[in-house]
Amino acid sequence: MYKEKKYYSQIDIAYKIKLKTGQNISDIICVLKSLEEVIKDIFSDVNNYVEIKLFNGFKMSAKYISPKQSKSNLIKNIKDLKYVLNLSSVFTDDFRRKIRELRKNNLC
Repeated sequence: MYKEKKYYSQIDIAYKIKLKTGQNISDIICVLKSLEEVIKDIFSDVNNYVEIKLFNGFKMSAKYISPKQSKSNLIKNIKDLKYVLNLSSVFTDDFRRKIRELRKNNLC
């Protein structure tokens, strides 16, 4: 059923947005790079548990947790570590359903 994994770079995504919107690709890339910087700035706030709803059906969150709460084996041996950045992302069930419907229609 599956072919090789298809990787979409930032340029690929920018081109797809250009096709949908007609906007200049360099402007789109500028917005995508700015979005990256904004997300990094928001997520770097050590004092808050932050959630970003990037679009309907998708959210990202970041919080700093104690090393004891972390599930990563990589940090277990690091001394004097006060906190660990925990990042997560979630697609809603409704969004997943819409993707399955699109995929089903594309397979027919």
